[in-house]
Parts: sequence; structure tokens; C-alpha cells
Amino acid sequence: MATRASAVGVGFRAQSVRHLRSHGAFLYKRSTGQHLTLVETKGDVPELPDEVVAEAYGVENWPHLLHLLEDGDDVVKRRVLVAMASVFKLPQDLTMCLKQGVLELIERGIAGDDPEIQRLSARVFSVILASPMGRTEFMNSESAIAILPVFTAAADEETASNIYDGFLSLSRSFVGAQQLTKHSYMQVVLTHLKRGSISKNLRCRVLQLLKNLVNDGNEGTAIRAIDLDGMELCAKYLYDDSTELRVAACDAIAAMGFVEKAKRVAVSKGIVKKLCHLLSENKWQVAAASAGALMTIAVNDDAKRAIVENDALSVINQLLQSPKYLVQLNTVKLIAVIASFPPARRQLNVSSTEYHLRALMAADEDALLVKSARLALHAVQWQP
Repeated sequence: MATRASAVGVGFRAQSVRHLRSHGAFLYKRSTGQHLTLVETKGDVPELPDEVVAEAYGVENWPHLLHLLEDGDDVVKRRVLVAMASVFKLPQDLTMCLKQGVLELIERGIAGDDPEIQRLSARVFSVILASPMGRTEFMNSESAIAILPVFTAAADEETASNIYDGFLSLSRSFVGAQQLTKHSYMQVVLTHLKRGSISKNLRCRVLQLLKNLVNDGNEGTAIRAIDLDGMELCAKYLYDDSTELRVAACDAIAAMGFVEKAKRVAVSKGIVKKLCHLLSENKWQVAAASAGALMTIAVNDDAKRAIVENDALSVINQLLQSPKYLVQLNTVKLIAVIASFPPARRQLNVSSTEYHLRALMAADEDALLVKSARLALHAVQWQP
């Protein structure tokens, strides 16, 4: 028996699934944690310390558990939600429950009054939206409208973080981002960015979601963000102690920077100057992100002039020698853009810059980097 039990447990991480209620005699018939126990979940189970076992999930009892999630007592609801957060990482179980309306039940839990059930429901929500099937179901539902009041309040840090995680997964596609922007989520995100009481981890998610929403494929979205002081709000965190926060701020500015109005704001509000200073940052992630932001803004002639005046080009050769791919790529793209400005071209058209650009072209490790370096060299050496 000991040998058989050991064999069944091979390759299964018991810590990943929580126990609802099951007799051990039934577990040996179940191959993994994917199948529901045929033993009925009881509504009078007392609160116990977390007991990690190989939970048994399957087709027969999903309707019953969803019914308990809707009408069961709070103890059972919490146990079901904790289990779902693990089991829904398995596509077949998630797909089955989506067909039976689990998203609507999770939405009710998020909008409910019980703080613990709200937190657990938000956690399951983030797991659902991490899946393509979950994102499709969300976009075909009215959940965006139902969740908006809770998202706007953001009263609980953990609940807000999990909802943000779900929306970050959703907004990585144009259609997902558009689903949120059409329901005014971007305005709420900018409101959250103004709050001084949220943690740095949550603020980083706010900036990341702002970037995704601005990249929804509609120029009007970026213009609305700029009109609501989005550029200035992001610029406040360019000198923050947190590397992730600085990178997220640069990325959000870069996303808005493709709009001409953003370029003018970046120059007039001194944002270009701050980004130039970040090029010499020790953290390569910050240097890469600031170069990327400057690259989008530098299309504007006034921005080019501001970059030259702030001596940003003095660190170009140092950036070209960075071993980090993203630093190299964003730097050569910045060179290609700014070299159309004669004072910048004169500073860049030197043997050292040519040497480093040719070195990147000769490396031939990445086609995009080689092509970008070739374009940058051509722009630097262009003669009227």
C-alpha cells in the first residue's frame, strides 16, 4: 500500500491544491488533482487549518460546487474559491465551468459585501483572465460593467491587485484593451495613479495597465489620457527608488509619446530632461526604458533640440556597448530618429559611434538589431 501511494504521488505537488472534503478511499481512483470528489461537499465543515491533499475534481460535481458557490454558506464558499484558484489553471476544468456560468458567480463575489470572499473571488478572476478562454468569456459578458464600482473604489489592496492582474492579462490585446477603455477604465486608472496611499506594487500595476490601455489602437484614447494629465502623473515616478516603478513610468510615457500632443507636453513640462538623465542610470532596465520613451518623443523637432541641449548624446556610445539587447535596440532606434536633426547628427557622426554601430551590424545575432543599426548608421552619415 505504501508503494502504491508513493507511485500515485509522483510528479504531483500537493501544495498546489486545497482540500474541500473527501475520504482517502476515493483518491486512489483519481489520477491527478483534476477530478472532483464524488463525495458530497458538506455545508457544516468547521474552519480548520489549511490541509493540503490531492483534491479530486471532475465532471460530475462541478455543477454541485457551482451551486454551493452561489447558495452555500460562507465557509464552503471560501473553500471552493481557494480550490478554484488552483484548479482553474487547468484548461479543461476552467472551460467546463465557464460553460456553466462561473464567471458570473465570481463577478457576484467581487461585487459582494464580504471582504474575504471578495478577495478570494478577485484571485480566481485573475486566474480566469490569464486564460484565453477566460478572456473570451469576459469580453462576451457584461462583467466589465459589474466590476467597475469595486475597481473604482480599490478599497482593499489585495482585491485591487488581483483585479489589476486580470486586466493586465486582458489588455495585452487590442480588443481586450478596447473592452476596458470603452467602459471608462482608463479614467479610473489615472485616478488611482493620483492616490498617495497605495503601495508601490499596486502603483506599478496601475502604470502598466495605463500603458496597455493607451495602446488600444485608438489615438483618441492616448489624447484623453494626456488631457487628464497622464504624462505629468507618470513623470512623477521617473526618479522613484523602485526600478520597476521607473520602468513602468517610462513605458507609459512611451505609449502616450506616439501622439504629437504628448511630444509637446514632454518638452514643455520638462519630461524630456528627466528622461535624458535616466539614460545614464546604473539599472539597465531604466536606461533601456528611458531610451525607448525618448525614441517615441524625438520625432518632434523641439524634443530633438531638448535632447541635444541636455547632453543626452554623450552617453550614446556607452549605451551601444551595453551587453543588454533591449538597451542596444532602443539606443540605435533613438539614434536613427534624432540623427535627422543637424546638431545631433554632427555629435553622432564620429568614428567611435560608427565603430560601435558597425560592431552591432557584424554581430548578426538578431535581424532586427542588425537592421536598426544599419539604419542608424545611414542616418548619422547622411549628407544633404
